Amino acid sequence: MIDAIFTLETSAGRREVHLAAYLTAEADEQAAVESIHWIKSLRDARVDGVPLRRRFTYRGDSLWWFAELYLHKQQAITTVFRALAALDALIDREQPRTLHFMRGSDIVRGLAPQVAAVRQVRYHGPQGFRRSSALALAAMEARSSALHTAARASRRRGRGPAAPAVAPHAVAFVHRAFWRADGSDGGAESYIGAVLAALERKLGDPQRLAYVSVGPAANFRARRWWHPIAGAERPGAAVPIEAYAPRAALAGSREVWRERHVNRRALWKSADLRMRSVIQHCDCWPVVRDELAGIALLQWPWSARAMDEAAAVLDALQPRLAVTYAEAFDALAGLHPDIGELLRRLGAVQVRATGTLAGNIANGSPIGDSMPVLLALNSTLVLQRGRQSREVGLEDFYTGYRQNVLQPGEFIRAVRVPKLQPGARFAVYKLSKRFDQDISAVCAALLVDGAKTRFGFGGMAATPARARKAEAAYAEGIEAACAALIEDFKPLSDQRASAWYRITAAQNLLRKFHARVGPRALLELTP
Repeated sequence: MIDAIFTLETSAGRREVHLAAYLTAEADEQAAVESIHWIKSLRDARVDGVPLRRRFTYRGDSLWWFAELYLHKQQAITTVFRALAALDALIDREQPRTLHFMRGSDIVRGLAPQVAAVRQVRYHGPQGFRRSSALALAAMEARSSALHTAARASRRRGRGPAAPAVAPHAVAFVHRAFWRADGSDGGAESYIGAVLAALERKLGDPQRLAYVSVGPAANFRARRWWHPIAGAERPGAAVPIEAYAPRAALAGSREVWRERHVNRRALWKSADLRMRSVIQHCDCWPVVRDELAGIALLQWPWSARAMDEAAAVLDALQPRLAVTYAEAFDALAGLHPDIGELLRRLGAVQVRATGTLAGNIANGSPIGDSMPVLLALNSTLVLQRGRQSREVGLEDFYTGYRQNVLQPGEFIRAVRVPKLQPGARFAVYKLSKRFDQDISAVCAALLVDGAKTRFGFGGMAATPARARKAEAAYAEGIEAACAALIEDFKPLSDQRASAWYRITAAQNLLRKFHARVGPRALLELTP
């Protein structure tokens, strides 16, 4: 909140003003944009000499995404930028000789004297932030311990459900507090009931769709401390996720909880994070420090437990519908480290946990990240309709923009990826405006195995495609291959990149590959 009251001394006399009145809708929106950029910039901040997004990981995935969600949810950083914008606007408009702080939020209290000093305005009022980090830390620790205890207690409500006689085709995770069971179909879920009901009808048997509930059993106002122990599920509610995740399944996330203060201290000791906490010449470290503590003590232990619980559900139910990126990660990353790096940058955690490799292929986006890799590795697809199946090379799968050879009722049953042969040279490069959570402008997967050369590209044509002329010309030298690439592709210009950029970048990626420069070479440089 930026609601604060100041008394101004100006050439016209003294008067009282409300800070919030100086934040226009345009300035409010700009402050929100700036706060988003600032939050995202923290992923590259060095912690123990390593970028934050790589320093803290769990189950092979970065915990940074959950830190980002926490910072957005708490709104403290956004409030900092809004308060700075309002204070600057107040001084610009009123030109006060003296600024008297009367009352207001702790963030405004901490920022006002710093802004006044930068703008050379006399200031009367409290100096600095009022909050005590020790008290804030104690409150967070108490909450963290309470959440951990409640999670352990919730496992004591009885044994998990009996394993289904037939593996469900799909699993639907629904919010427990908003589940409205009516005993008939997916319409029980008030948010996406129509979708779930349609899915049940499509599957032909309600038992083929397993419902698992997550979150508290009651909304905030109705929640009681004893609910995790006693349970508060209504009759007919979905099976709680805890039923599939006994204490043994949470061993990894318990370790994250035990290490919460180790992680907090690592964040607090980061000189890079400390430096980035100076925002518009104002030292905001007290605010940032408490936010970092919340990430380590509250967000990361909870997020790790949620990941353990979801994994336990999938292990117990073994749904048949699809394999997600997260589930396919180990198998694909095991082929080559560059593939693992590409998958780690593909979308966010929730995308990788729900999106599927086959879905990415069937969708046929020309900028889909997985297809260049599969093209370079000469992958094939097993297509099935009823009891009939056939095998098609991925390079023969697409017939045009978002068009393919799938017949009505046919689906991708399996993706077959050959292993790299010893001595083969392979690399994957992704270019995007943001390093993480962004769509590619150009994606390239390049393979040279003796006399065999295969170059797969995304973002260069109407479909993911091989650069066949460049492949043939590579034996004549790298510049011959780069020249041939112009004959392979005539890319479009759009909001992500111009045609010139795409062809030039693709040529430079070929040169980079030829020079044996890995995709992370620039990121690994140390100052």
